[in-house]
Amino acid sequence: MMRSRLLRDPGSSAAGCKTGSRLDRRRPPGAFTLIEAVVASLIFAGVLYSLYGLLFKGTRLGQQELEIFGLQAEGQRSLVRLLKELQEGMEVVLPQPGGTLPYAVVRDKLNRMAVFHLVPGREPRMYELNLSVRSPQSNSTEVLVKGVARLTFSSLSDGAIRVHLTLGTGARRYSFYSSIRLRNRAAVGG
Repeated sequence: MMRSRLLRDPGSSAAGCKTGSRLDRRRPPGAFTLIEAVVASLIFAGVLYSLYGLLFKGTRLGQQELEIFGLQAEGQRSLVRLLKELQEGMEVVLPQPGGTLPYAVVRDKLNRMAVFHLVPGREPRMYELNLSVRSPQSNSTEVLVKGVARLTFSSLSDGAIRVHLTLGTGARRYSFYSSIRLRNRAAVGG
């Protein structure tokens, strides 16, 4: 009789009755099962992993931007120095008008020959732009730009030259063109 009463009224229990049914193991209201807790933990871990990936990507992009800004700043400083040296010239000796070479020779008003040429750098396929000044009194060489990936000089006339310079670091490249008129060109005639 007791057994039939338990089956009919699941809310009642008899002392000392060992039924082992699911009805005896009810969870308290508001509690989570183990499966729910695991699923919630996995979803939370996925969200955290996604946020970490976004932050890491943002940091990497920020570092790449700093590299590019560094290249641009170095390129601008180098270009100013190169322009200054080239503008002091009177005549473009090499390349001849209409020609393009990876080096240039410019004669200035003091009868010095300024030779702009590349020498291999420390990194593979990277170069340094050197300025070698030859005069009857002395010879000197100095490094104008480091980290050059490519350089060409195109002579527009014997008084103007175009420079195409590509700087690089790692996989990053920064290129620019500049056309330069020689300031002392008027001194050639007289």
